[in-house]
Amino acid sequence: DSGWQDEREAPQDDDEMGRALSDVVEILRASIDLKTHNYIGKSHDECFRGSEAVDLLTSLHLSPSRIHATDKLALLWRGEFIVSVSHKSERSFHDGAQLYRFASRAELQSSHDRFAALENAKKEGTEENCLLSTLNAALDKSTKPTGLDGKRPFNSVLVKNPSKYLSQLSLDVQSKEQEEGREIADFCTEVEPLIEVSDRKYHLKTYEKCFVGSEAVSKILEAKVVSSREEAVSKMTELVEAGLVYHVLEEHHFKD
Repeated sequence: DSGWQDEREAPQDDDEMGRALSDVVEILRASIDLKTHNYIGKSHDECFRGSEAVDLLTSLHLSPSRIHATDKLALLWRGEFIVSVSHKSERSFHDGAQLYRFASRAELQSSHDRFAALENAKKEGTEENCLLSTLNAALDKSTKPTGLDGKRPFNSVLVKNPSKYLSQLSLDVQSKEQEEGREIADFCTEVEPLIEVSDRKYHLKTYEKCFVGSEAVSKILEAKVVSSREEAVSKMTELVEAGLVYHVLEEHHFKD
């Protein structure tokens, strides 16, 4: 089960799954800030880290966990919507520093032709048929002015760097999950400057760029972002569940 942007109602057939996945591709294209990255001494233009795409899907509640988001992105990678840049021989998508780019329309057309020739692509319920339906939907959108090779298809999707939290989200249509994701992103953007992030020792080991839970709660309360420590813990727990914050040992959820 690859998961879908609206988990309340699962797609009923491969065509519906394809349209859902093509929507995810549009959101990724509209939201990820493509940059020049250096990897092992080599510079790569117009690309993004795998972890950035996972960050986006979890922060928007398009996936309930990083593992779920990675599985969804791996499916898009197998459909050749996402192309490996730094590790061209890798066998799947990875949630890490590996670099990727989005396929051009010509590349998508080539992928479509390849999938269309596969026998499994003619069978309902197979991954090949699902990806062929996704390619059909994506190529159909790319013929429109706001498609894959045109302007970004959403009204206003801004990504704040380097923390990559969404500071504003205004989609044409927002599901309940997307609205919740926007609220979480807004909270994250508001509290990030308040929290002191530094290298700290925990259980005799030094961890980079982290913070103490109780200190974060105090700072958020002092700034009157919330009205109680309990509310602060609840809000920070939502960031953990969205994959934006995690315990350095991944031992538990957020604690004051």
